[in-house]
Amino acid sequence: MNIELAKEEKLSPGDLQKRINESVEEINRLLEENREKIKALNARLRYSGRQNSRLQVSMEELQQSLTEKIEKKEGEIIALKQNLDGLKLELSQLNTNLALIEKENKNKAKLIDQKTQQLNTAYFVAGTYRELEEEQILKKEGGFLGLGRTEALNSNASKDQFNEIDIRKALFFPVEGEKLELVTRHPADSYRIEKDKKNKTQLVVQDPEKFWESSRYMVMMVK
Repeated sequence: MNIELAKEEKLSPGDLQKRINESVEEINRLLEENREKIKALNARLRYSGRQNSRLQVSMEELQQSLTEKIEKKEGEIIALKQNLDGLKLELSQLNTNLALIEKENKNKAKLIDQKTQQLNTAYFVAGTYRELEEEQILKKEGGFLGLGRTEALNSNASKDQFNEIDIRKALFFPVEGEKLELVTRHPADSYRIEKDKKNKTQLVVQDPEKFWESSRYMVMMVK
């Protein structure tokens, strides 16, 4: 069997290996037939040697021809087995490469998931000014002589003091209080403050991408 032609047929590795094994079996069958013919010729040669020298020469030539064919076929078997060994090596290398690619893809997918999660993670906290000040989340800044000072996020506030959310899923933020004021800055047209069905004050994020673009931290001050 011509291995290169078989490869050009775009056979799968399994089909190519099966084709090689079938070829080896067929050659072995032909070899066995030729060996049996040689045995029969040898027996006839012993008999013909005593009867007809010309027939003996013809028989010897036929025997030589069959012997050469056997040697040729045996050479083909060796070549096929070498190709088969090479194919097994290729399959082994292919399986190794596939395993490495699968591992790399899993690592990439994991990294992408982590990055995606990070990109969609935000933090919020709600409470009265006193509560948030005691937690050192808020502080007063600006103004003059104590007048006009405003609440602002304390830069020393810890992430652990906030609730972590996925901005793709968290859109409603109910609070305990009548009034709600955002301390952190978010576009006014990206959210609304309303009463829910239970007459509870809540903040509703209408445009998550726009709402969180300037800050991934939200501080809601309840009054």
